[in-house]
Amino acid sequence: MPAHLAVADLGALLRWSGLVAGAAPQCSALVCPDALLTEVIEYLRVHCNGRLAPMLAGLANVEMSVSRFYDTNAMTATLADVAV
Repeated sequence: MPAHLAVADLGALLRWSGLVAGAAPQCSALVCPDALLTEVIEYLRVHCNGRLAPMLAGLANVEMSVSRFYDTNAMTATLADVAV
């Protein structure tokens, strides 16, 4: 039985949203750090040869596929507080 929720890295996110071939994560929902969006944009820029319309379509597909993007800046501050 698939997990209810998974946290994705770039490869899992691209497979989950159907932008690359391969097995998608075995879960019913996916969450991602918001910092991953910069990597997604860079992947789309290269994959789409810099053409804006397919890049935006791919980015919209990714954003609709993810249950929630969590704020990595807030997490970083919390981890820094714990570490200190």
